[in-house]
Amino acid sequence: MKLKRYLGYILIISALLLMSSACNQKTNAPRPESTGKVTESVADSFQGVVKAVDTGMKEITFVNFNYGSDMVLRYSDASSVYNKGGSLTTPESLEAGLVVQVQYDSGAMKVNEIRANKDSWEYDNIVKWSVDTEKYMFSISDKNYMYSDSVLVLNDGKTQDIMCLNRVDKLKVFGIDNKICAIIVKEGHGYIRPSNYGNFVGGTVSVSYIMNQPVVENMLLVVREGIYEVTMNNGDLSGKRTVQVLRDEETDLDMSGVVAAGAADEGRVEFDIWPPGTDVYVNGQLIDYNEPLTLKYGRHSVTAALTGYTTYKGTLTVSSPNPTVKIDLQQEVAEIKEEDDDEDKKPTSKPSGENTGTTDKPAESTPAVSNTDNTSLATASPDNNKATGDESEIQYDKKHTMSVNAPEGAEVYLNGVYKGIAPCSFPKQIGTQTISLSKEGCTTRSYTVVINDDEQDVTWTFPELVSN
Repeated sequence: MKLKRYLGYILIISALLLMSSACNQKTNAPRPESTGKVTESVADSFQGVVKAVDTGMKEITFVNFNYGSDMVLRYSDASSVYNKGGSLTTPESLEAGLVVQVQYDSGAMKVNEIRANKDSWEYDNIVKWSVDTEKYMFSISDKNYMYSDSVLVLNDGKTQDIMCLNRVDKLKVFGIDNKICAIIVKEGHGYIRPSNYGNFVGGTVSVSYIMNQPVVENMLLVVREGIYEVTMNNGDLSGKRTVQVLRDEETDLDMSGVVAAGAADEGRVEFDIWPPGTDVYVNGQLIDYNEPLTLKYGRHSVTAALTGYTTYKGTLTVSSPNPTVKIDLQQEVAEIKEEDDDEDKKPTSKPSGENTGTTDKPAESTPAVSNTDNTSLATASPDNNKATGDESEIQYDKKHTMSVNAPEGAEVYLNGVYKGIAPCSFPKQIGTQTISLSKEGCTTRSYTVVINDDEQDVTWTFPELVSN
């Protein structure tokens, strides 16, 4: 009996020990997963150009070269920005068009670091330029560059097609190697629409020092924004007005009541001097050739000198209202030809910024070159010391036509001369041309086109004009 009782106690104690051991064992069950989402931070980079900086939203819009499209990234005080010299600067100081290397957090779409590309270059105040949209070629002075469909073109902070640039525009251009990356319109173009000028048809019109051309009916003159003195002459009749031209706007030029007898006896001479830094003396006086110089009709002595170059000495005959004089100095000794009284030697005027003939004007100030290896990019290659002013002749292909099909109902002008209401056709004119479109209630628009001598008709269809 007692033995059974002891065995019962032993069983109870053993059971309690087993239970205690089981309670002390550690569980290997997995921990519950967190339901919160964690955004992974991934560093990425690209090369592109600055398009705009929004200081209010603290956002920067870039053109990403990898994709050829816009990318918007946020920035903060933790974002590092470096200029070309490698010094720290601020995001707010970034200039539109600047070529940069960007490192960013692709998860948060936030800038980590921006570095201005030290190998990029930029030229400011460029007026001697041209564009060939067929070949995707952009020329500055005598140097050719390529561009792509992703090139950034900004006019008053807004993007535009490169075809909308006009030859009279003053530009700032950014690039790297032989590629144009961005074009900023520093001074754009507007329009002068003459009215009540029937007495002057068949004569000439000059717009300050930048334009001189025949007066025809239904004219629309394309000029750079600014204040101009417009003069019309026809025989003994002369009329003069002062107008202000605003970017992308038409200005009415009413020539009624301004007719007076007598023609002008002085001209406003524009100088095209190369290389920059040359000292120019007219009649023994040092001049600032970046601005036009008013001279009486007649002969004037001209001297151009720069250390390391052959000095030019010649005679300038002023016999027209707006002559342009080109002087190229050469480092080596060369034959120097002076101006004479021959009619074909007289300086003639031409629109500023045109890129054919010998009267093309280079940048109005020395191009800003950020890389000394690229200083030749804006340097002409003079072949002799000369002062010239020959105006390029217009070349026609009378067997073929140029046609503008749209926008329908718009007035069509070729280089300021009225051609008809779209759709319309007219004789084909070879070379770089300006087609202007005007319609009541809409903003006038101009396009720069290159017409090749390919013995074919050319047809253009332009976008609809935007309502005012």
